[in-house]
This record gives sequence, C-alpha cells and structure tokens, in this order.
Amino acid sequence: MNLIVFLAGAVRSILATGALLLTLARFHPALPLVILATAVPQALLSFRMQNDAFELLVWKTPEARRMRYYSSVMLTDAYAKEVRIGDLSRLFLDLYKSTFDRLFAATKGLRFRQLRASAGVAALGVAGTAVAFGWVLLGIVAGEVTAGGLMLFVQALLLTQQNVGQIVENSAMLYGTLLYMEKLMDFLDARPLIADTGRLPVPDGLPGEIQFQGVSFAYPGGREVLHNVTFTLRPGEVVALVGENGAGKTTIVKLLARFYDPTAGAILVGGRDLREYDLASWRRSLAVVFQDFARFQLSARLNIGVGALEHADDLDRIRRAAEQGGADEVIARLPQQYETLLGKHFEGGVDLSGGEWQKIALSRAFLKDAANVVLDEPTAALDPRSEYEIYQRFAELVKGKTVLLISHRLSAVRMADRILVLDRGRIVEEGSHEELMRAGGLYAQMYRMQAERYADQPVTAERAP
Repeated sequence: MNLIVFLAGAVRSILATGALLLTLARFHPALPLVILATAVPQALLSFRMQNDAFELLVWKTPEARRMRYYSSVMLTDAYAKEVRIGDLSRLFLDLYKSTFDRLFAATKGLRFRQLRASAGVAALGVAGTAVAFGWVLLGIVAGEVTAGGLMLFVQALLLTQQNVGQIVENSAMLYGTLLYMEKLMDFLDARPLIADTGRLPVPDGLPGEIQFQGVSFAYPGGREVLHNVTFTLRPGEVVALVGENGAGKTTIVKLLARFYDPTAGAILVGGRDLREYDLASWRRSLAVVFQDFARFQLSARLNIGVGALEHADDLDRIRRAAEQGGADEVIARLPQQYETLLGKHFEGGVDLSGGEWQKIALSRAFLKDAANVVLDEPTAALDPRSEYEIYQRFAELVKGKTVLLISHRLSAVRMADRILVLDRGRIVEEGSHEELMRAGGLYAQMYRMQAERYADQPVTAERAP
C-alpha cells in the first residue's frame, strides 16, 4: 500500500509542480532552475536519511532481540530458580541496560546528524527563495512586474515550494518502502532447506523398509555431523539407536522427519527416495517424541490432541492415548482434568513436573497411531517406576509399527530387535544385545559402565530394568 500511495502522491506533485514552474518561468527563465537547484539537495538528503534509518533498523533488530531475551530471563518462570539462586538479576539487568544504551546512542547520533544536515538544506532553500524574490523586486523597480503579477508570483512560489516538498517527501518514503521490499523479496527468494516437490502419497499402514544409504549430513554453515551412515528399519521392527552425546542420533531423527535433507546419500522408503513422497503425507505417517518435547500452554486435552488434530475433540480416544502414555493418572489429579489449562503463562494454569510433561508428550505420540514411531529419549524425565511401567507395556503399544528408539539408558534397549551403535557420526556396530555384548565393542563397554553404577541396587518393580 505504501508503494502505491507514495508513488501516486509523487506523480501528482510532479504534475502540479511542472505547471507552477511554467508560471514562474514567465517572471524569469532562470527561476525554475533556482527552485530545482534547491530541491535536489533536499531529495538527496531525504534519500540518505531513509537509507541511514533503514540500516540502523537492520542493525537494531538483533540488538532488540537480545533485549527481549534478557527481559524474558528476568520475567519468566523458566529461569526463575537459577536467577534467584545465583542472584543473577543484576547481571541481566546490566546486560539489558548496556544494550539499550548502545541502541539509544546509535539512534541519537543518527538524529543529530540528520538535524545538522536538514538545517543546511533549509538554509539553502531560504537562499533560493531570496534569489527568486530579488529578481521579482528588480522587475517591480523596472516596472516590468505589476502588483497583480507580484501576488501571482508569491502564490506560485509558495505552491511550488509546497509541491516540491511533497515530491521530496513522497520520493523518500517511496525509496524507504523499496528498501523494505528488497529485504522482503530477498527473503521470499531464499532457498528453502528442503524442497517440498514430492507428489507420491504414503500408502496406509507400513510403507516398507526405511533405508539410510550412505547418508552424510552437515548443518548449514557447520561441520559434517553424519558420515556415510547406512542402516535399514524393517516393517514392524523395533530398532534401538545408541551412542554418546553428540554422536548424531537426534540428527538422524531430523532427517527422518525431513526437517533437513542429506547432503550426500539418500533415505529410501519402500524402495523410493523419501523426497518423492508428499511431505505432509509422510509426516502424517510418522509419530515422534522429541527429546526437547513441546510444553504447550493449552488444556490437557489439547496438549495431547495436537498429536493428531483430527482427533482433538475425541475425548475417548484422547483418554486411551493418555493411558498408553502414562498421563491418565496425572490428568486425574488436575482440578478440571482434561480441560485444565497447563503451564503458568496464563492465569489459572497448572504447571507439571518434567516427568509429567513427558507423559503428556508420550500420550501425544500414541494418539497419532502412526505406522512409524520415533522415540528420542522418551523416558529421560521419568522416575524409575514410571519408566518401568512404560516399557512393560511397550511391546503392546508399538505392535505392528516400525519403531526407532533412542535412549542413553542401555538397559531399556535390550528389548529391541536390533541395536545400532553410533559413534562420531558413523554406525560402528549392529546386532542384538547378546551379539553386541559377545563382540565386546563400544556397546559392551557402555553397558558395563552403566551396569556398574547400579551393581549394588537390586532391580525391582520400583526401579526400571
């Protein structure tokens, strides 16, 4: 809209100014040149001011984001405990203030520079007006300009200056709008991380084997995280993926969900490249519990319902999912049960513990009832009893599904059909628990290290196996 309004305003002012300049030329042919000579510096200064203001805005944007972050640390419950225990409020207040001072100093400096330049241009305009009046006064003395002519000159000059000012203002605003539009067009032209060009629908049920063939991946601008990874997930099979922190396990989840595409190699589903499938169709076939799962500030029902929005109003189905994910007992204790608002962002909300939130996230995945299930540390925040209960029901819950299970707790992956060991972005071992223990490699070392920690603690129903 700004583009249309300022362009129309500039064109209208240019046409009016042209007619007025012709009127002024009757008094002296040089008068239009004098007016235009004073207008050019005004226009150049206005363009420069718009450009400087835009560059300042671009520079200020990440600084303003810093301020919002420092403010959120001081004002939201997510950081409250650590801010209080470490007495960090002064630190973040100082960081906020120093950032604000930089923004204020930059803005003030720009405004003062613009004020000085504007004063100089204004003085030039006054000088031009004085020259124009001087010529007319000489004409009056010489008897070449009448009283009526003087009135016509004054009105024409004032209207000319007014329209020239409007031309300069509209042109400058038009220039500023084009600067914004250039950034917008650059953004719209940006290449997406993945190309959603697939048209093949994912068949109902298990779509076939999921194969990683020589997959390598590096995050944009970063080092390579996965190196020539090859493995297969067979239909109806439970495969565990284990490895140390930073080995690349979560990156495999992101590639499987097509948040990114491999930088080398391919992921095949049912013998076809994953990129050939319609993206929305593929994601509908996939249920994922992420390690950093979302905690929506919504009702308990909707917190589970977002897992499959088409079932968000089916309370019976949501109850079954909550029972499968272990969230039913949590919700039963809430004041309004499934309609209780979760989280403390809004008035009347009830916050949950980390383990209780994780049960909600698990229930969300079970509501979807997808053919392919990815569980990235699904019980990391659960107490041993809750973890034990989840894994006791696990075989029943994932029956007939293709499952990729990621866990640091190696005792929990023994029930998997196969275990893949990822080390520094490479698959270094593959087999059942018994086979890997006999091999005595990395998996056996990690398992024995964990077993030593619990050597004196008996395994019971009170403790996860």
